[in-house]
Amino acid sequence: MTLLSSTGPALGLISKARSGLQSLAGMVPGGSGSPRNTERLRAELSELSNEVAMLKSALADRDREIEGIMQCQRSLEELGIPELETTLARVIGRNPSGPPCRIIIDRGTIHGVAAGCGVIWRGCVVGIVSKAGRRASVVALVSAPECNIPALLVGSGENGITRGEAALSETFKLQRIHQHPPKIGEIVSTSGLLGIFPRSLIIGHVKSASERLRDLHYDITVQPSANLTSLHSVLVLLPRNEELRRLLSP
Repeated sequence: MTLLSSTGPALGLISKARSGLQSLAGMVPGGSGSPRNTERLRAELSELSNEVAMLKSALADRDREIEGIMQCQRSLEELGIPELETTLARVIGRNPSGPPCRIIIDRGTIHGVAAGCGVIWRGCVVGIVSKAGRRASVVALVSAPECNIPALLVGSGENGITRGEAALSETFKLQRIHQHPPKIGEIVSTSGLLGIFPRSLIIGHVKSASERLRDLHYDITVQPSANLTSLHSVLVLLPRNEELRRLLSP
């Protein structure tokens, strides 16, 4: 599935909404008729009103999904990244308390999802699939300790790796940076190593940085660019070849 191939169902929802509104207009009772018929029409009118409200909510969700997909596509085009094989997934669960660190999505192995697949939204990195079931999967967000992504400081080009600290906040650490002092606000992006993510996808921005610890590396805290608390949909990057599929399969 390409980035835009999942937008088609929105047309069906629009058609249903229009049909519901037309039905409502034809079912409004006039001044004549028995009380029983009037009561029946009122019940039908109430039911149709509820259906239209549900359709409007579904359309709003679909609009957000389309907007997110389009933003992902624009970001990838600006970075010169070729079209990726993806599947659109909806968030159906999340950790009940504390900072956001894990979500559950409605896509699994039957959709091509495997543990280790990258997850993005609106052109930013969200996390990595940590466990893939048949029809649903768990995503470790960038704030989760088990989410380790090869990354780099865009300004200096120095490579590091991310490690979440969800017990404290939704921020994460950028480790193994020891040559160039990071700047506050500097962009942290994917390095493209290991092939999980293409190079140059934005992960976050440097929030704070201390001096090198024991002259080994800098202590860098990064703020994710994705809003991890309000995720409703995400795009899962599917393995691009059979060799990578085997590596990611449990």
